[in-house]
Amino acid sequence: MAEGEGFEPPVPLRAHMISSHAHSTGLCHPSETGRRTDKAPVFLESGAGKLSTSEAPSQIRREAASVSAEGGCLIVEGLRKRFARLEVLGGATFRLEPGEVVGLVGANGAGKTTLLRMLAGCLPPDGGRVRLDGFDLAEHPVEVRRRLGYLPENQPVYPEMRVREYLKFRARLKGLHGATRRKRIREMLHLCGLRGLERAPMGRLSRGQVRRALLADALLGHPPLLLLDEPTAGLDEEQRGRTLELIGRQAGRRTVLMATHSEREAAGCCGRLVRLQDGRVEAVDIAPRVEEGGGVAGATAS
Repeated sequence: MAEGEGFEPPVPLRAHMISSHAHSTGLCHPSETGRRTDKAPVFLESGAGKLSTSEAPSQIRREAASVSAEGGCLIVEGLRKRFARLEVLGGATFRLEPGEVVGLVGANGAGKTTLLRMLAGCLPPDGGRVRLDGFDLAEHPVEVRRRLGYLPENQPVYPEMRVREYLKFRARLKGLHGATRRKRIREMLHLCGLRGLERAPMGRLSRGQVRRALLADALLGHPPLLLLDEPTAGLDEEQRGRTLELIGRQAGRRTVLMATHSEREAAGCCGRLVRLQDGRVEAVDIAPRVEEGGGVAGATAS
């Protein structure tokens, strides 16, 4: 079997995989629109060097000034969600500008995962409006999902598929083919620290390794908007630092909304914080500074 060629799921499994992942990863199956697009959003490289997670968000923003994001303007207005008598979201409103890296911060149960699932088109809202680059999610769900990558908090994987095979299959669903697909897979294996694991079955990976493979999947199609739900869950300290560095370096390249319960993590790579409490946006702040020794300085409301 040639390198890069691998497991091809049988037809029933392929149909199930397409259906189960279409919403969870911002993916559009050709049957949804009657056509296929091979054009991926433009990705602009930066000449800046690597940023440490201990560097202030202002330095990340300086890097962002040297590049220009292609789309990724997200507008959320009055988003509401209720499960039976429990109000999970009570009118969330905020706006993300193209190229911003923003932390969605709140305690467990604050509504972060529910909000991200609604933004990704996986969960219908009870009220409110979501627009991405001018497309209303309710009116143009396929166009919105095509423009985003989504890393959910818990996503099932197919244990028999090897890492490279999984990324190859996902890249095909995202309209990447031939040399472009092979190049993107190589880039993501390197970027997400998966070199040496290409032939490992997904079912034998550690939780942290699976998270890195799913992050590679979310980045494959160069989405203008990246939604990350607890991206460092299950990672050790070194992996966590590298992942936060990678997220911070997306500033200016694409818009990122990262949900986390750790303000310290968000402060290390985000320019702003959206604070969620009991299903409501309490504040939208400039991210606090990470001080020497790991402390966090006070935030400033924007």
